[in-house]
Amino acid sequence: MITRIDDVDNNGKITKVSVPRGYNNEYDQEAIRVIKSIPQWQVIKRRGEKIHIPWTIPVIFEAKD
Repeated sequence: MITRIDDVDNNGKITKVSVPRGYNNEYDQEAIRVIKSIPQWQVIKRRGEKIHIPWTIPVIFEAKD
């Protein structure tokens, strides 16, 4: 499953996550929860303004028998 971080606020907290290639709603929502629980990021700035750079992060679920 692929997730994408679409926005980070000025403090580095992930605020918007999308799932362009998901599996089903339950897994998609869990992937979003996990990605939003990532600790704060450093905000990239150019000339004092935040730069918007989307990040794509794979999330792999392992099935238990």
